[in-house]
Amino acid sequence: MFNSRFNKPMRIILSSQIARSLIVSLVAYSSLSAAVIVTAPGSASAYSNSNNALPFMQTTADYQQIYSSSLFSSLPAGGGFIDSIAFRPAGLDSLGNKSPDIDVNYSSLEISLSTTSVAVGSLDPLNPSLDLGSNNTIVFDQTNFSMLATSTGDPTNFDFSFSIAPFFYNPANGNLLIDVQSGIAAYYGGYLDYDSTQAGQIVTSRYYDVPAWSANAADNGGLVTQFVVNPGTPPTQRVPDSTGGIVDLSLLGLVLLHFLYQRRQAAGLRAQVVAS
Repeated sequence: MFNSRFNKPMRIILSSQIARSLIVSLVAYSSLSAAVIVTAPGSASAYSNSNNALPFMQTTADYQQIYSSSLFSSLPAGGGFIDSIAFRPAGLDSLGNKSPDIDVNYSSLEISLSTTSVAVGSLDPLNPSLDLGSNNTIVFDQTNFSMLATSTGDPTNFDFSFSIAPFFYNPANGNLLIDVQSGIAAYYGGYLDYDSTQAGQIVTSRYYDVPAWSANAADNGGLVTQFVVNPGTPPTQRVPDSTGGIVDLSLLGLVLLHFLYQRRQAAGLRAQVVAS
Protein backbone atom coordinates (compact mmCIF):
# COMPACT_ATOMS: atom_id res chain seq x y z
CA MET A 1 0.00 0.00 0.00
CA PHE A 2 1.17 3.55 -0.74
CA ASN A 3 2.63 5.24 2.31
CA SER A 4 1.53 8.90 2.40
CA ARG A 5 4.56 9.95 4.37
CA PHE A 6 6.70 9.24 1.27
CA ASN A 7 4.56 11.47 -0.94
CA LYS A 8 6.11 14.84 -0.22
CA PRO A 9 9.78 13.74 -0.34
CA MET A 10 9.11 11.89 -3.59
CA ARG A 11 7.59 14.98 -5.21
CA ILE A 12 10.59 17.02 -4.13
CA ILE A 13 13.04 14.51 -5.57
CA LEU A 14 11.18 14.21 -8.86
CA SER A 15 10.84 17.98 -9.19
CA SER A 16 14.52 18.36 -8.49
CA GLN A 17 15.37 15.71 -11.08
CA ILE A 18 13.17 17.33 -13.73
CA ALA A 19 14.75 20.71 -13.09
CA ARG A 20 18.20 19.15 -13.25
CA SER A 21 17.35 17.42 -16.56
CA LEU A 22 16.17 20.73 -18.03
CA ILE A 23 19.32 22.49 -16.89
CA VAL A 24 21.50 19.75 -18.38
CA SER A 25 19.65 20.06 -21.69
CA LEU A 26 20.05 23.83 -21.77
CA VAL A 27 23.72 23.64 -20.85
CA ALA A 28 24.27 20.93 -23.47
CA TYR A 29 22.95 23.27 -26.15
CA SER A 30 24.48 26.54 -24.94
CA SER A 31 27.96 25.25 -24.13
CA LEU A 32 28.68 23.38 -27.32
CA SER A 33 32.05 23.23 -29.00
CA ALA A 34 32.81 25.30 -32.07
CA ALA A 35 30.25 25.21 -34.86
CA VAL A 36 30.98 23.09 -37.91
CA ILE A 37 30.30 24.63 -41.33
CA VAL A 38 29.25 22.08 -43.94
CA THR A 39 29.06 23.03 -47.63
CA ALA A 40 26.99 20.51 -49.56
CA PRO A 41 27.39 19.68 -52.34
CA GLY A 42 30.51 21.24 -53.81
CA SER A 43 33.04 23.46 -52.09
CA ALA A 44 33.00 26.76 -50.24
CA SER A 45 36.13 27.80 -52.13
CA ALA A 46 34.90 27.22 -55.68
CA TYR A 47 31.75 27.70 -57.74
CA SER A 48 29.71 24.76 -58.90
CA ASN A 49 28.84 24.30 -62.56
CA SER A 50 25.42 25.90 -63.01
CA ASN A 51 22.78 28.23 -61.58
CA ASN A 52 19.10 27.99 -60.69
CA ALA A 53 16.18 30.07 -59.41
CA LEU A 54 14.23 27.35 -57.62
CA PRO A 55 12.78 27.50 -55.05
CA PHE A 56 13.58 30.96 -53.74
CA MET A 57 13.01 33.05 -56.86
CA GLN A 58 9.99 31.20 -58.24
CA THR A 59 6.68 30.42 -56.53
CA THR A 60 6.74 26.72 -55.75
CA ALA A 61 3.94 24.58 -54.38
CA ASP A 62 6.67 22.32 -53.08
CA TYR A 63 10.43 21.91 -53.40
CA GLN A 64 12.52 19.19 -51.82
CA GLN A 65 16.25 18.68 -51.86
CA ILE A 66 17.92 15.68 -50.28
CA TYR A 67 21.54 15.67 -49.09
CA SER A 68 23.52 12.48 -48.61
CA SER A 69 24.51 11.83 -45.01
CA SER A 70 28.07 11.30 -46.33
CA LEU A 71 28.32 15.06 -46.88
CA PHE A 72 28.23 15.55 -43.10
CA SER A 73 31.22 13.37 -42.26
CA SER A 74 32.96 16.33 -40.61
CA LEU A 75 30.39 16.36 -37.79
CA PRO A 76 31.35 14.73 -34.49
CA ALA A 77 29.79 11.34 -33.81
CA GLY A 78 26.18 11.81 -32.76
CA GLY A 79 25.44 14.83 -34.96
CA GLY A 80 24.42 18.31 -33.90
CA PHE A 81 22.00 21.22 -34.18
CA ILE A 82 21.58 22.95 -37.55
CA ASP A 83 20.70 26.57 -36.80
CA SER A 84 21.51 28.30 -40.08
CA ILE A 85 21.22 27.45 -43.77
CA ALA A 86 22.61 29.64 -46.54
CA PHE A 87 23.03 29.80 -50.30
CA ARG A 88 25.17 32.00 -52.55
CA PRO A 89 24.68 33.93 -55.78
CA ALA A 90 25.93 31.93 -58.76
CA GLY A 91 29.27 32.53 -60.42
CA LEU A 92 30.05 33.12 -64.07
CA ASP A 93 27.63 31.59 -66.56
CA SER A 94 28.46 30.32 -70.03
CA LEU A 95 28.47 33.90 -71.30
CA GLY A 96 30.84 35.08 -68.60
CA ASN A 97 28.13 36.86 -66.64
CA LYS A 98 28.04 36.81 -62.87
CA SER A 99 24.72 36.65 -61.04
CA PRO A 100 23.39 40.10 -60.18
CA ASP A 101 22.43 40.85 -56.60
CA ILE A 102 19.49 38.73 -55.49
CA ASP A 103 16.44 40.81 -54.60
CA VAL A 104 13.11 39.14 -53.91
CA ASN A 105 9.93 39.92 -51.97
CA TYR A 106 8.01 37.06 -50.40
CA SER A 107 4.35 36.77 -49.61
CA SER A 108 5.20 33.59 -47.72
CA LEU A 109 8.08 31.21 -47.16
CA GLU A 110 8.12 27.99 -45.16
CA ILE A 111 11.19 25.78 -44.71
CA SER A 112 11.18 22.36 -43.05
CA LEU A 113 13.96 19.90 -42.26
CA SER A 114 13.79 16.19 -41.58
CA THR A 115 15.89 13.04 -41.45
CA THR A 116 14.74 10.67 -44.16
CA SER A 117 15.37 7.07 -45.14
CA VAL A 118 14.79 7.94 -48.80
CA ALA A 119 17.89 7.48 -50.94
CA VAL A 120 19.46 10.34 -52.87
CA GLY A 121 18.05 10.27 -56.40
CA SER A 122 14.84 8.58 -55.26
CA LEU A 123 12.53 11.44 -54.32
CA ASP A 124 8.93 10.64 -55.25
CA PRO A 125 7.46 13.20 -57.72
CA LEU A 126 3.97 11.72 -57.34
CA ASN A 127 3.81 11.50 -53.53
CA PRO A 128 6.40 13.93 -52.14
CA SER A 129 4.87 13.75 -48.65
CA LEU A 130 6.24 10.20 -48.46
CA ASP A 131 9.77 11.63 -48.67
CA LEU A 132 9.41 13.49 -45.38
CA GLY A 133 11.04 11.98 -42.32
CA SER A 134 9.03 11.28 -39.16
CA ASN A 135 10.83 14.17 -37.43
CA ASN A 136 9.86 16.72 -40.10
CA THR A 137 10.02 20.14 -38.43
CA ILE A 138 9.13 23.62 -39.66
CA VAL A 139 12.26 25.65 -38.94
CA PHE A 140 11.36 28.87 -40.76
CA ASP A 141 7.92 30.33 -41.43
CA GLN A 142 7.46 33.98 -42.36
CA THR A 143 5.16 36.16 -44.48
CA ASN A 144 5.55 39.49 -46.28
CA PHE A 145 9.28 40.10 -46.12
CA SER A 146 12.21 40.80 -48.43
CA MET A 147 15.58 39.12 -49.02
CA LEU A 148 18.68 40.72 -50.51
CA ALA A 149 22.01 39.02 -51.18
CA THR A 150 24.85 40.95 -52.76
CA SER A 151 26.97 39.24 -55.38
CA THR A 152 30.29 39.97 -53.69
CA GLY A 153 33.37 37.83 -53.18
CA ASP A 154 35.09 35.35 -55.46
CA PRO A 155 33.51 32.93 -55.12
CA THR A 156 30.50 34.83 -53.84
CA ASN A 157 29.67 34.76 -50.16
CA PHE A 158 26.84 32.66 -48.74
CA ASP A 159 24.77 35.79 -48.11
CA PHE A 160 21.36 34.39 -48.97
CA SER A 161 20.91 32.97 -45.50
CA PHE A 162 18.25 32.00 -42.99
CA SER A 163 18.56 31.75 -39.23
CA ILE A 164 16.31 28.86 -38.32
CA ALA A 165 14.92 27.11 -35.28
CA PRO A 166 17.62 24.59 -34.25
CA PHE A 167 17.10 21.19 -35.85
CA PHE A 168 18.99 18.18 -34.53
CA TYR A 169 20.53 16.06 -37.28
CA ASN A 170 22.51 12.86 -36.87
CA PRO A 171 23.90 11.55 -40.20
CA ALA A 172 23.87 8.01 -38.78
CA ASN A 173 20.06 8.12 -38.84
CA GLY A 174 19.62 8.92 -42.53
CA ASN A 175 19.89 11.60 -45.20
CA LEU A 176 18.89 15.23 -44.67
CA LEU A 177 15.82 16.58 -46.46
CA ILE A 178 14.88 20.23 -46.88
CA ASP A 179 11.30 21.04 -47.90
CA VAL A 180 10.41 24.55 -49.13
CA GLN A 181 7.10 26.17 -50.04
CA SER A 182 7.46 29.69 -51.38
CA GLY A 183 5.15 32.47 -52.47
CA ILE A 184 6.91 35.17 -54.49
CA ALA A 185 5.40 38.65 -54.51
CA ALA A 186 8.14 40.29 -56.59
CA TYR A 187 11.45 39.13 -58.05
CA TYR A 188 14.02 41.63 -59.26
CA GLY A 189 16.88 39.40 -60.33
CA GLY A 190 19.66 37.04 -59.35
CA TYR A 191 20.05 33.27 -59.15
CA LEU A 192 21.81 30.75 -56.95
CA ASP A 193 24.83 28.47 -57.30
CA TYR A 194 23.69 25.03 -58.45
CA ASP A 195 25.46 21.68 -58.79
CA SER A 196 24.05 19.88 -61.83
CA THR A 197 26.66 17.26 -62.70
CA GLN A 198 28.28 15.56 -59.74
CA ALA A 199 31.34 13.46 -60.41
CA GLY A 200 31.02 9.88 -59.19
CA GLN A 201 28.37 9.22 -56.57
CA ILE A 202 25.24 11.40 -56.67
CA VAL A 203 25.12 13.23 -53.33
CA THR A 204 22.10 15.49 -53.78
CA SER A 205 18.88 15.48 -55.78
CA ARG A 206 15.66 17.47 -55.85
CA TYR A 207 11.93 17.45 -56.53
CA TYR A 208 9.93 20.54 -57.54
CA ASP A 209 6.33 21.50 -58.25
CA VAL A 210 5.99 24.88 -59.99
CA PRO A 211 2.38 25.98 -60.63
CA ALA A 212 3.40 28.47 -63.33
CA TRP A 213 4.98 25.63 -65.30
CA SER A 214 2.06 23.24 -64.71
CA ALA A 215 4.68 20.60 -64.06
CA ASN A 216 6.42 18.71 -61.34
CA ALA A 217 9.59 16.68 -61.68
CA ALA A 218 12.55 15.15 -59.90
CA ASP A 219 16.17 15.23 -61.04
CA ASN A 220 19.72 14.87 -59.82
CA GLY A 221 21.44 18.05 -58.70
CA GLY A 222 20.68 20.81 -56.23
CA LEU A 223 21.57 24.15 -54.74
CA VAL A 224 24.98 24.47 -53.11
CA THR A 225 24.06 24.90 -49.46
CA GLN A 226 25.97 25.90 -46.38
CA PHE A 227 24.85 24.52 -43.01
CA VAL A 228 26.04 25.82 -39.66
CA VAL A 229 25.95 22.90 -37.24
CA ASN A 230 26.58 23.14 -33.51
CA PRO A 231 27.77 19.76 -32.21
CA GLY A 232 25.74 18.41 -29.34
CA THR A 233 23.27 15.78 -28.22
CA PRO A 234 19.48 15.96 -28.43
CA PRO A 235 17.74 17.23 -25.26
CA THR A 236 16.03 13.84 -24.83
CA GLN A 237 16.96 10.40 -26.06
CA ARG A 238 14.14 8.23 -27.40
CA VAL A 239 14.10 4.56 -28.38
CA PRO A 240 11.39 2.26 -29.80
CA ASP A 241 9.66 0.02 -27.27
CA SER A 242 8.55 -3.57 -27.88
CA THR A 243 5.13 -2.42 -29.15
CA GLY A 244 6.54 -0.06 -31.77
CA GLY A 245 5.93 3.02 -29.64
CA ILE A 246 8.50 5.48 -28.37
CA VAL A 247 9.97 5.52 -24.89
CA ASP A 248 11.56 8.69 -23.57
CA LEU A 249 14.73 7.72 -21.72
CA SER A 250 14.53 10.79 -19.48
CA LEU A 251 11.12 9.53 -18.29
CA LEU A 252 12.58 6.07 -17.75
CA GLY A 253 15.23 7.70 -15.59
CA LEU A 254 12.54 9.26 -13.39
CA VAL A 255 10.73 5.93 -13.09
CA LEU A 256 13.97 4.21 -12.13
CA LEU A 257 14.68 6.92 -9.58
CA HIS A 258 11.23 6.40 -8.08
CA PHE A 259 11.81 2.66 -7.91
CA LEU A 260 15.21 3.02 -6.24
CA TYR A 261 13.81 5.51 -3.76
CA GLN A 262 11.03 3.11 -2.79
CA ARG A 263 13.52 0.25 -2.43
CA ARG A 264 15.70 2.35 -0.17
CA GLN A 265 12.77 3.41 1.97
CA ALA A 266 11.51 -0.18 2.22
CA ALA A 267 14.96 -1.35 3.26
CA GLY A 268 15.02 1.34 5.92
CA LEU A 269 11.65 0.23 7.29
CA ARG A 270 12.77 -3.40 7.42
CA ALA A 271 15.89 -2.37 9.31
CA GLN A 272 13.75 -0.47 11.81
CA VAL A 273 11.50 -3.52 12.33
CA VAL A 274 14.50 -5.83 12.89
CA ALA A 275 16.09 -3.36 15.30
CA SER A 276 12.93 -3.09 17.33
